[in-house]
Amino acid sequence: IRNDNYHQVLDWWRDGASIILIDDFGAQRNTEFSQDVIEDIVTYRYARDRAFILTTNMGPRDTPERLRSRFGDNSRVAFMLCEGDDVRPKL
Repeated sequence: IRNDNYHQVLDWWRDGASIILIDDFGAQRNTEFSQDVIEDIVTYRYARDRAFILTTNMGPRDTPERLRSRFGDNSRVAFMLCEGDDVRPKL
């Protein structure tokens, strides 16, 4: 993303998309920037009742503390445990 349109792209991710999917949350390169961007998107969409799907292999207690309260809201969040082997090595 070029610096001159970064905020435009971030605004779309926060509010422009009807639903977003963040795949493999927790597996991203753990930099302060990536944490800030994901926290910003999740917090913004959560506060405005905008839908998002987040896949992760972490349990609710393993999520970053600053997001844990949002994920723990059972009236708006559903955790679905999907167990099984990773099929990617077989592909």
